Amino acid sequence: MISCRRSKILDVGCGHGSAVAALRRCGHESYGIDPTVRILNIALELSNPAWFRQLGAADLVPRTLLDAGLPDRYDALLLAGNVAAFLTTAELEFVFNTAAILLRPGGRLIIGTTVEAAGGPADQDAAASGSPLQLQNRFADWHLGPFLDSSRWSVSVFVGSQPASDPHHTTQVDLTSSEGIFVLDRTRDAAQ
Repeated sequence: MISCRRSKILDVGCGHGSAVAALRRCGHESYGIDPTVRILNIALELSNPAWFRQLGAADLVPRTLLDAGLPDRYDALLLAGNVAAFLTTAELEFVFNTAAILLRPGGRLIIGTTVEAAGGPADQDAAASGSPLQLQNRFADWHLGPFLDSSRWSVSVFVGSQPASDPHHTTQVDLTSSEGIFVLDRTRDAAQ
């Protein structure tokens, strides 16, 4: 497996943009969207404004993203910091169904949230059941600790399907990374 630090990542509900900036420092092409102008203005002041757009979860549509000057395909979509708790059931289902369109084959939807909050693991699993995404892993924290019945926080990793017709493209989450956060690796056939 060849480590490639050029994954495209969209942070949905990016807040002040710290995850986007950290992912950029690691070599990823990351972007952030947030519907709240006041919070997004902080991201625009702290980081490159070209990385951020004022959009919400309902705007996760390829045409809307392209019109906003963002890519329409990603290796990962990230909802961190209880973003899912602010979504209605219908909006969470929309995110799962749209993620299936926005994610490249084998891409990941990663959601970090409080277990008891709306949008927590039970709601995520219900939303996933009506989408092409499947739960791959669930952790108790961003350091990939084991998820237990007593866990108060969850980081859920849902994976999109990988068509058998594209053997040259795989995106994998390296869950053994010593960094304590997900790392996306892309393996490509050398002849490609």
